[in-house]
Amino acid sequence: MKSARTSAKLRPANPRGRPGAGRQPLTRDRIARAALELIEANGLDEMSTRKLGAALGCEAMALYNHFPSKEAVLDGVVELLIAKVELPPREVCPFFDRVRGFARSFRALSQVYPRAFPLLATRTFNTPSSLARLDAIFGEIADAGYSTQEAAYLVRIIGNYACGTGLDELSRVRFAARQTAAVATADVSLPNLGAALPYMGPAHFDAVFEAGLDAILQGFHRSRAPGIDRDA
Repeated sequence: MKSARTSAKLRPANPRGRPGAGRQPLTRDRIARAALELIEANGLDEMSTRKLGAALGCEAMALYNHFPSKEAVLDGVVELLIAKVELPPREVCPFFDRVRGFARSFRALSQVYPRAFPLLATRTFNTPSSLARLDAIFGEIADAGYSTQEAAYLVRIIGNYACGTGLDELSRVRFAARQTAAVATADVSLPNLGAALPYMGPAHFDAVFEAGLDAILQGFHRSRAPGIDRDA
């Protein structure tokens, strides 16, 4: 009779990347979500396919059945993030209020996913799903009566503002104490900056964002072609 050790040697091993008993199969969505979790836990610089494979219980090479490279995995993370940005339905509120809702939702990602958020500021949308989402947003703006050029400008303006605000707020939360100390111990008098610092902190983040958003949308409305209803 064959020993248990001999029998174990004769059993074929699971091919790399295929789930064993009770293990979830690898999918693009599962890999991207694991990458997002890994980034939030350890930071962007620590994200690697080797560490991602370990987190998923597989060899790094198994990931390449779903993503051709680490860069493609990061594109998948961007896809997850942009899918979480909400654009209120047209039946709920006027167009510019919908744009405000979109900008607020975009900025909110920096608070929920602070370590992954910089990907939205440093990468373009490259996956079919994220490109389809962007196309749908352009369609919504066109349906509101805006030209293709106006839609492109509005998307870029709002995206830049939301990304920039999110990154600035993350930086200020991280380094606010250092800046306050630097102002207090500076060799020269900085009375104006010292007086302004309290208004630059987290307690005023929302008010500053809303003031800037109002200024952007009012300016956009004033500069666009006349004769189109802003609340279409």
